[in-house]
Amino acid sequence: MRELEFRARIEVDGVKSYDYSKDSPSLGYFFDMNDEDGKVELYTGLVDVNNKKIFEGDIIDVSLIFEGKSLPHLGEVVFDESFGAFGTKNLGGTTLLHNHALHTAKVIGNIYQNPELLKSAQKVT
Repeated sequence: MRELEFRARIEVDGVKSYDYSKDSPSLGYFFDMNDEDGKVELYTGLVDVNNKKIFEGDIIDVSLIFEGKSLPHLGEVVFDESFGAFGTKNLGGTTLLHNHALHTAKVIGNIYQNPELLKSAQKVT
């Protein structure tokens, strides 16, 4: 069984911090977090082309396999509760990761520090 990893974006005493990990000395804080405190993001178990871990909340540039074609795709990594799987979400909706050419994935930002990156993401038609 693989070990669960996560990170969180939190604000404590007016100071914003983005990267906390399972080894953080304030690990207990995450168990009592609510949406106003921050957001805990789960590691997908995947890495991008630069060997960077991919977490929920990351924005990835990846090829999408659609009707037998490889198309450029940009989206926020999310966990889709209805399917119990990770996917990417953009203006066109959510696409599960198994529909992506994951060997092409590149983390280009995250929804907190780079929300403008998703404004150009369009629905695949």
